[in-house]
Amino acid sequence: MGREKKIIPKDELQKDYWDNYLSIRKIALKYKVAKDTINKLLASYEIPVRNPSLSPVKSNRKAK
Repeated sequence: MGREKKIIPKDELQKDYWDNYLSIRKIALKYKVAKDTINKLLASYEIPVRNPSLSPVKSNRKAK
């Protein structure tokens, strides 16, 4: 008895990641899988990964 394997279609993953700009963490939560699973799927589907340094960063700091 193993875990049930989740199938996430390439087009859905690509849409969530690039079109909807969801993070790997948010996609993992959406499909109830590990972040590592999403990273492996992105690689196997040959979906380019965004550069984290170019991603918008939300800051919790208050302006002075």
